[in-house]
Amino acid sequence: MVLKIPPVARHVVEVFTARLRVRGTLVITPARRLSDALNDEAYQFLHLEAVTLRPLETDACDHVVEAETLTLNKAHITLVFPIQENEVLQMRRDIVRRFELIPKRPHPVVIETPQFVVRGNIHLIEEVRLKDALDALREAFVAITEATVAWADRPQEILAQCPFVSVNKDQIVALYPGDAAEAPGATGE
Repeated sequence: MVLKIPPVARHVVEVFTARLRVRGTLVITPARRLSDALNDEAYQFLHLEAVTLRPLETDACDHVVEAETLTLNKAHITLVFPIQENEVLQMRRDIVRRFELIPKRPHPVVIETPQFVVRGNIHLIEEVRLKDALDALREAFVAITEATVAWADRPQEILAQCPFVSVNKDQIVALYPGDAAEAPGATGE
């Protein structure tokens, strides 16, 4: 089977900043994975279409704004997770995984940001220790698989469970092993 990659990829995503919760469609030309677009240093901004945004501090319906387009500064994004990912790119990712040359090991982690607690797996090459992970990874956004996202001040309230979430390294306050004793922020104390 010959897999033809479309010229445009559309990813329905949910994006969180310090103040906003944004849902929309990220249109990427040429077609690439969500994580590739987030980590592309050539572009400082993400452009979304068919957008719904609301302030983080409220879910009140009267605060919802809908827009045809929205531009976000990637430096101010805390985390992004896909609601719906481009199917062709997912098939391509599955094919590439079969031939992946750099073996990586999953490490269970907890990541704390000012607003969120993210639990899941970070994937590192054998030579990188978990304590050195953030310095070793060159990407601006860290991919966490099998992710659970909760509010930092209400850690029992699950915001999302998803195959992966991308967390902005500059927004990470703490990273620790997922099998470690709970940190104060993770228990809501």
